[in-house]
Amino acid sequence: MKNKIAIVYIAHDGFTSLYTGVGTVARDFLLTWKYVKKELKNKFKETEFDFYPTTIKYKTGCFGYSESYRDEILKYINGESAIYLTELLNDSAGMESYSTIANWNAASISAATFLKSLVNKYSYVIAITVDTPFAQVANKFFEVYDDNNIQIIWLPQSTVKVHKYGKSSDKTTIGKSYEDIRFEWEKGPVSLANKHKQVYIGFTSHFMKNHLIKEYGAINKKLISIQNSLDFNRLMNNLKSQNYIKQLLVNKGVPIDKPLIFTFGRAELYKGIDILLKSAKDITQNHKYYILVITSPYTKNDPYLKELYKLSSQYPKDIKIITGLDFITPHYILQWHQTKILALFSRAEPFGLIPIEARFYNNKSLVVLTSNLGGFVDQITNGKDGFLTNLDKKSIKLSFKTISNLKNKEINKISTNGYNRVIKNFDMKTINVQLFTRIISKIINEK
Repeated sequence: MKNKIAIVYIAHDGFTSLYTGVGTVARDFLLTWKYVKKELKNKFKETEFDFYPTTIKYKTGCFGYSESYRDEILKYINGESAIYLTELLNDSAGMESYSTIANWNAASISAATFLKSLVNKYSYVIAITVDTPFAQVANKFFEVYDDNNIQIIWLPQSTVKVHKYGKSSDKTTIGKSYEDIRFEWEKGPVSLANKHKQVYIGFTSHFMKNHLIKEYGAINKKLISIQNSLDFNRLMNNLKSQNYIKQLLVNKGVPIDKPLIFTFGRAELYKGIDILLKSAKDITQNHKYYILVITSPYTKNDPYLKELYKLSSQYPKDIKIITGLDFITPHYILQWHQTKILALFSRAEPFGLIPIEARFYNNKSLVVLTSNLGGFVDQITNGKDGFLTNLDKKSIKLSFKTISNLKNKEINKISTNGYNRVIKNFDMKTINVQLFTRIISKIINEK
């Protein structure tokens, strides 16, 4: 009789909504699963695998939710075998995604109950619960159940200690700050993992590994590497001709005769878009670049977005800000031969997917410049396949000067090195085959 293993990936974004890096990784986890499953079946011939992409049940009007995107995902799932989309409740009537601890608690309980239904049907269940909304799935499960045929891994894509910028420190109705409440919530699964043999903590980068040990008290033997990566087949579908991109830029009012410095990401303080705009005088006057920003605010009246507009208003002929939930246009701009620098000045970045996306397209004119913080350091070797910078004005100015003085041959070499590094290290199919091979082999050996 064959073993049956259920793989469960639980995330608040990516399966029926798409507005975060968490969602991008979740979606690609789903899209690459059929290849991963094929390899696992070759390695573990007496085992069958079912996959459960799992999220919150949202309604139209919930931020980030898209009925058409959900239909697209369902169409994909219906064309595959043994993949089952599951939607849970978080006590928001389908109208909140990330939200508050009350919703996180409800979502974690709902997920734990769902996992219990699976342990009764499968030889083994491997669950990856992603980010803060699902941090305490393991806690809720083992508070009630004692099944030994399940392993639960909490994978924090970020923590409150990383993204401390732009969050309210006001006291809540229970007398604690948002940061304190969230920290206690996130520390719960780490404390459980340290003493429970079926609970682990995943880390996406060396920065996150060290962060979880230092700030949350994680112990090394209970940490599992689940490096962020992407589906290269999906990225291949984004390739466009220069004529297509040229017309796109014309339609959006972006000059096609000027070299671009490009940045994109959510309109949040920690993303550091304001840092780039504060360097606009040097960039536009001394180096003659045009700055293009594509950003996605949570609301039209977002105060940080207002700050960005205020900064850009000083140089109306040299800066353009485009807002909205358009996550495909940036991929085209990364391929444009006049896009010279991708500038990512995050004040905090647990991993950062954009350097992978940017360098995958192998644009020989493009150089990636990021802050020397967090997960960026895991992806870029300064001067070899990109550039890292401190975030003070002097360092940023020097970085732009250094890049602007590069000869075309040097730019091509740096770009090629970046592309090769991405292909070698960030292919999700390869990474996930290795991940589940390690986990399943350990489970088999411990039986």
